[in-house]
Amino acid sequence: GDGDSSSKNVLDAFFLGKALAETLNERIESTVGELLSTVGRLQAEQQRQVQEFQYEVLSNSGYSSAIEQ
Repeated sequence: GDGDSSSKNVLDAFFLGKALAETLNERIESTVGELLSTVGRLQAEQQRQVQEFQYEVLSNSGYSSAIEQ
């Protein structure tokens, strides 16, 4: 009777909530993953720029020509 439909609504709400939570978790995980890979990429890029800068400084100081001889 009427009690069946109300318990079905509770079940529907439960499964909907469960699906919503799982979807949000997947979204969050993928967002965190993208964020981490972006941070890693930025760190690698920054490191490369620092190395290039150090090399330029050494080149301009005449240090690299001293190495080459």
